[in-house]
Amino acid sequence: MVDAVSSPRITTKGWSLNDLVESSSNFHRIDRLHYSAPSLKETMHPHWPKSLFNIEWLRRNVRQDPSVRNVHDWSDFQIPLSDLIEKMRTTSPYATFQEKERLYGKDGDLVCIPDEVLFHGSNDFLKFLPESQTLMCYMGVGDTFTPFHKDLVENGGSSYWFMTKASDAPKVVSHFHQLGSCARHRSMSTLAEQWLGELVLVPPRSCHQVVNSGGITIKTSWSRMSLDGLRIAIYH
Repeated sequence: MVDAVSSPRITTKGWSLNDLVESSSNFHRIDRLHYSAPSLKETMHPHWPKSLFNIEWLRRNVRQDPSVRNVHDWSDFQIPLSDLIEKMRTTSPYATFQEKERLYGKDGDLVCIPDEVLFHGSNDFLKFLPESQTLMCYMGVGDTFTPFHKDLVENGGSSYWFMTKASDAPKVVSHFHQLGSCARHRSMSTLAEQWLGELVLVPPRSCHQVVNSGGITIKTSWSRMSLDGLRIAIYH
């Protein structure tokens, strides 16, 4: 039996991108660019096919026993996909007091993305490893989230993204070792709100956290190792 939490760890109720940026001098808005440069690429899918990558598409095309996490106690377990979908549809989009369970489907197995940022694309050296599975699917209702973490490789993926500069990695790691607890979102330095059809590029070693807001969100994510990323992984 999971003890009810006295207050939600994180809730997006009342959040807006403008208010978050203005709440701290540490926050800097990530530039939104038409498809031409890294960071957050919008208009990637101006006519997103509604028949692709939605709840019913997932029912037909992905494994039926996904791994899920209860974001209140960090327990991981498997659950039938139909049960997960039903739980998400009946869960409040915002975490509530005394709530015991809020499930986030994560690291699921696996839509037109530039080849140079694609999983096993022209600039991904992980494709030369004998076994490399970094293409994943995430699905959750509002106020589910990933813990604060960083990747040696680059990560692509509507949700709030909190990220630090890659060059700040040693300082950030030291800071959270001193805290000895889960990261709080106000420690992040760059911030974006991701909407349908947008691609987020996370630099190597950037500490980042993703918090879902509102109804059910479905994201695909993958890691890739470019030549620059390989150099950073070896020497830093």
